[in-house]
Amino acid sequence: MRSVFVLILVLVLCTGAAADPYAIEVVVEEESGRVVSGSVRGHRLSVDQPTEWGGGNTAPTPPETLAFAVGACVVSTARLVAMLEMIDVGRISVTVRGSVDFSKAMGQATDQRAGFKGLEIVIDLDGPLNREDKEAFVARVNERCPLCDTTANQTPFSLTLARL
Repeated sequence: MRSVFVLILVLVLCTGAAADPYAIEVVVEEESGRVVSGSVRGHRLSVDQPTEWGGGNTAPTPPETLAFAVGACVVSTARLVAMLEMIDVGRISVTVRGSVDFSKAMGQATDQRAGFKGLEIVIDLDGPLNREDKEAFVARVNERCPLCDTTANQTPFSLTLARL
């Protein structure tokens, strides 16, 4: 498996494909109740709200989905870095924690942010590396993880009305 990945990676690097930005477009639409669904590359994703917030509790909430996406990106990036560096980090597990104050979303006057005040990401590597090497590895993952970068740095963001 590793040799196939390395071969594919060499082909990607040699053709320059890794240097090209990876364009992403996700189309999201409201469905019934509080369910929102969308598609990306033919995959369907959905979010919902808990029943106490008027939803059907059929899927995670948007903030839960964001936390999952960050965790998944950390795991994926960690595996990529481990394969590129050919080091054994063992099984990779990530826990993402954070809290959201919904008072602003509910229209209440508040100085609080509408989103996460912060995210705590804890990565567990059960491989044979010593603690110092694991910490250095995690620092390299943090530096290279696309969603770590997106959430930790101010990313330009625009919300505009579609043309009528």
